[in-house]
Amino acid sequence: MKPALIVLVSLAFGIVIGFALGKVSINTVPEVDYVTPPIGEPPTCTYKGVTYLSGEGFMDDCNSCSCELGQVSCTTIACE
Repeated sequence: MKPALIVLVSLAFGIVIGFALGKVSINTVPEVDYVTPPIGEPPTCTYKGVTYLSGEGFMDDCNSCSCELGQVSCTTIACE
C-alpha cells in the first residue's frame, strides 16, 4: 500500500509543479525596443548630430539611411 501512496503523492506533486510552470509563460507580452514619443510629436532620430523625422531618408557618404520609429538604419556599402 505504501508504494501506491508514494506514486499518488509524486503524481499530484508533478501536476502541481507542471501547472505552476505552465502559468509562468501564459499571457507574457514581448517588450518593444523603441521609445514612443509623446502624443502630438512625431518620432525622430538623431544621427551624427542631425535630427531626422520618422520616415525621412538621408545619405551618409555613399550609404542610404532612414529614420523609422526612432531607429536609424543604413546600408553598409563600402565607399570608394
